[in-house]
Amino acid sequence: MRECRSKLTRILFLLCVVFVGFGQANRYDYLLFANTYAEVRKGIDLGADVDARLRGSTPLYDASRKNNMEILYLLLRRGADVNAISHGETALHKVVQFNNLKFAQALLKHRANPNIQDTIRGNTALHYATASRNSAMIALLMNYGANMDIENNKGETPAQYILANVNVPAMSMENKHIRLVSSAFRVGSGSVNLTITNLTDEFVTITYGALYMDGNLVSDQSFSKKIPPRSSVAVGALPITSAAYESVSIKKGGVASIKYGFAIEYDVAGADDSLYKSTKTEVQIW
Repeated sequence: MRECRSKLTRILFLLCVVFVGFGQANRYDYLLFANTYAEVRKGIDLGADVDARLRGSTPLYDASRKNNMEILYLLLRRGADVNAISHGETALHKVVQFNNLKFAQALLKHRANPNIQDTIRGNTALHYATASRNSAMIALLMNYGANMDIENNKGETPAQYILANVNVPAMSMENKHIRLVSSAFRVGSGSVNLTITNLTDEFVTITYGALYMDGNLVSDQSFSKKIPPRSSVAVGALPITSAAYESVSIKKGGVASIKYGFAIEYDVAGADDSLYKSTKTEVQIW
């Protein structure tokens, strides 16, 4: 019986030591949110938790939000969780929204994950960088493995954001019957206009047109446009669909490789024929 009481006493004593220890550490957590290096350093030296919470924020998130580089570095050196979520986002999300390149570099060097999605919009850090068209930030995130194809809550990807304003050059192609001239168009929106010249002495009727990117059908349309001999006519437009995004390859250096072409089907002198040609261009997008 005495032995049992002795064991129970020892267990209670150890529990008291543990609880006192926690109490001592938590007493100083507030110092990590002081926004002065000396106070934060003091708190850490006194045993404060570098991943403590104050009104939903971690000290690292708080330093990022308050633009305090000294404290950010101190917390990272002392092992703060670089991927902790505060108010639905990470510290990296916050500094990218602030376009703070130095802070982003520091966080990424300490293994911040650029592909974490926030719980606010489902955005990654790259969504915010591409939305603000910050080329240096985009390049930095890509160098640390950011994924261009992650969809947010609206189904939007960083690739869509950044390609929305990329212009694909106009192109011209021809055979013995017709010449096609396309307008320049944006990968992310709008349409591409087609103008066709009849090179023959017969009437030509355009029946179908299609846009291909990287060998994939992006948009097509049926037509019934009769073109007089030796004449040019604006045949119509092909809408740019979301499939266009998926057909563009983006390299880490910010170069978009775009292979595109058009297929035209037509009737000339009662006989069906077609024209197809593709070309390739590279566009520096950041």
